[in-house]
Amino acid sequence: MQGATARFNADIGSITDLDADLIIACAGMSLADLSGLHAPPLTGRLGQLETMPAGASPSAIADGGYAVEAFGQLVFGATFEAANGAPQITEAARTQNLETLARLRPDVEPHDMTSRAAIRATTRDRLPFAGAPPDKEKAPDGTPAPLSPYRLIGGLGSRGFLWAPLLAELVASEAFGEPSPVEMGVAECLDPGRFQARALRRGN
Repeated sequence: MQGATARFNADIGSITDLDADLIIACAGMSLADLSGLHAPPLTGRLGQLETMPAGASPSAIADGGYAVEAFGQLVFGATFEAANGAPQITEAARTQNLETLARLRPDVEPHDMTSRAAIRATTRDRLPFAGAPPDKEKAPDGTPAPLSPYRLIGGLGSRGFLWAPLLAELVASEAFGEPSPVEMGVAECLDPGRFQARALRRGN
């Protein structure tokens, strides 16, 4: 973005350390580690994917697994397992991903593969969240404080390619007062405060 300053590998312990009109936090499982920010509860799930060089023709296919070709790379997989400790690359996961590639792209011969394993952040209801955080500034019905500069995006689980563009547009439209890309009922299902609102309803 023109005029923006990018800072990488910066240690941000508290969201209140930042001074900005709009702060969007999308840090996976690390959202829970940011003090001053009340993110919804998250559960980690281990996933491994594979990448390899590919041609210049973008394509995407999925049937539970996926194979996405873009920017000279083919990304395929991915596994979805219980997370026990730090993420580790395994041959068993690679074998599963190669089976996915053979099913979705039988025309591709695997070569020069690189594996990557990471912990995905998932929510209790398996839906992601996007919007203002569920903190003390919110009303009991979950309405976000109008002047809050904070927005959260998270809980994408294994569907980051699918959810990320829509959630980014949802947060941007809300922050800048533009028409929402989703219906009100859908936005409510994606609200970070939905778990807090449900707990309040159960308490009543």
